[in-house]
Amino acid sequence: MALKFWKDEAKTTAIRSELGKITGNGSLATVSCSTPDHVRRYSTAEYFGKLLTETTQYTFADGVLTMVTTPATGESVVAFSSGEYLFENLDAAGNDSLEANRTLEQMLYIESADADAINVTISINDYYTGGGLSVSHHYLSLDSGGVAQGYLSGGSALSLGTISSGSVIPFWCKSIIPEGTAMMNYNDIYIAGYSKNYSTEP
Repeated sequence: MALKFWKDEAKTTAIRSELGKITGNGSLATVSCSTPDHVRRYSTAEYFGKLLTETTQYTFADGVLTMVTTPATGESVVAFSSGEYLFENLDAAGNDSLEANRTLEQMLYIESADADAINVTISINDYYTGGGLSVSHHYLSLDSGGVAQGYLSGGSALSLGTISSGSVIPFWCKSIIPEGTAMMNYNDIYIAGYSKNYSTEP
């Protein structure tokens, strides 16, 4: 059983989920996971999440991802499933003085697969807190007839109650990018879902 995030109610486009993670300590270089579609490295210089290349930077065989160079302390490597990242294909101008032009907003869907999920909570999280966008710049809201009902304060978790098995519930996510933010694709922010009976890190 699992909580799954989708871009659309028909569940044709998934939001990428985390398959495995290596937290660098200077010696750990492998993680067991299913076949990754993307592998990204996060560090002081690559806080946005550098997309790695198979064979030259990592290998994958027999359910094990192996880094060619062992991640140093402070680095982390994340294997992702197929799908889209949060806010993928949306654009904002980080150097614009108008907040509306620095805002990304997306309606998403969460599914409880194979079992009822009780007391579901979703939250915004960050793979690297030392740079890039901050969790506090992101906002969650319930849906109300196809529009955001009202956003919580930045970084606050959103309670969705119980989601019946197979049901898909809409919600909203918004990012207000601080003025002067460097223009690049940030893939360090992700959504996680938790419930009383299980949790899933996407």
